[in-house]
Amino acid sequence: MAGNREELGHSSSSKSINFPIQSKNEKNICQYDDENLRIGSEASHTSQQGEFDWDSETQGYILGAFFYGYCLTNLIGGLLAERFGGRIVYGMGITLTAILTVISPLAARCSTHAFMFIRVLEGMTEGVTFPAMNVLMSHWVPAATRSGFFAFTTSGCIFGTIVTMSVTGVLCDSSWGWPSSFVLFGGLGLVWAVVWFACVTDVPVTGSINVDLDARKKSNVPWTHIMTSPPFLSVMVAHFCSNWGFYCLLTEMPSYLSSVLHFNLHTNGVVSSLPFVAKWFTLLTYPAYVDRQVVRGAVPLLKARRFSSFFGLLLPGLLLTTISLAGCNRSLVVVILILAVGLSGLDHAGHLCAFQELAPNFAGTLTGISNTVATLPGFLAPQLTGYLTKGKGLEGWETLFLVTFMLYVLGACVYASFVSVRVQSWNGPPSSRNIVTSPTHHSLLDPLITPLPPLKEV
Repeated sequence: MAGNREELGHSSSSKSINFPIQSKNEKNICQYDDENLRIGSEASHTSQQGEFDWDSETQGYILGAFFYGYCLTNLIGGLLAERFGGRIVYGMGITLTAILTVISPLAARCSTHAFMFIRVLEGMTEGVTFPAMNVLMSHWVPAATRSGFFAFTTSGCIFGTIVTMSVTGVLCDSSWGWPSSFVLFGGLGLVWAVVWFACVTDVPVTGSINVDLDARKKSNVPWTHIMTSPPFLSVMVAHFCSNWGFYCLLTEMPSYLSSVLHFNLHTNGVVSSLPFVAKWFTLLTYPAYVDRQVVRGAVPLLKARRFSSFFGLLLPGLLLTTISLAGCNRSLVVVILILAVGLSGLDHAGHLCAFQELAPNFAGTLTGISNTVATLPGFLAPQLTGYLTKGKGLEGWETLFLVTFMLYVLGACVYASFVSVRVQSWNGPPSSRNIVTSPTHHSLLDPLITPLPPLKEV
């Protein structure tokens, strides 16, 4: 849409970006008589032209640049965290990403290629964080509270998405301009780093809960067993399909709301954040509820994992297919997106817990392998979106949502067929399985580190 200003959402993890841009050669399908929205859009167009003239294909390459770097360091991050500890690997990953975020505006104004290079470096520095986090959790969190604690931890990423999508529109229109969003959130990352290194340790004083550290140091990574394990391969498939939907919505939803439904900048930022508010609420409630049911013996752990991932993938996929039925009904489309993203939070009590369950001694390695594969949608989805939607308007978006639905169904079916919650034989000696130690010190995690009854697995 020539001359129209769009905002691309920015998450707390720098996976998406925020600055005024112009997109052109878009085919307008939806037409509205909403005078307020029309005037708002015209005011945005006439008074604040975008600084960068990037079409949808260029936007796709820029968004995807982060993930090119991200997929390179996941496995390395897992191996480093297992060897040197998750604290230093995770902390340095966030710290370096924050520094690169602060200097991003300078790179963007230098050249598009310079900005893309910084985005690749950001991906590389942040690629180590998710595997390192799983290594830390394998030391601290017992099996009975795993899904709730994991979901609570990762809900911080969603909360960051909510805040940045809501705030960056205001920052872009302020006297400080769009670079202020990079400086603000990058600066907050540096403040966080000081607190992290001052307060966090790799393992509890009493020792790791699930990992036999001595056995892990003496063991080599069982690569053949890992890559031929049906439960782990099913996790990779589900992880890839889940991330396709999440990254597609995270990076492309603001563009859809702007180019198809014609929301102006401020409305776009707020509406784009609403689906992630729903997912945040899901992460804070559903996984903890699942944990309570598993501990009570009301639901077997295997059934809880299968149910959570199957419906956490299938329901969002089904909802996305109904967007074409909603057409240009803004309110209905927004409700569908809220439900789809909100229900996708169910899978945080499913396959995403598998890395610590299948092999706690190699949680970082498993996370690194799976997250590398699951990062591919990060650059494939934006590029496919640019290809499908350039000059095709609503029809192209409908095709994209159909592809996403098919991948969601694939992931749900594969994981449900091969899911396992048992520690695999190649993890190490029996002594390393589900170790729970009573604490002799005081910390925020003390309520979690308590002896628990055996879980009903099947």
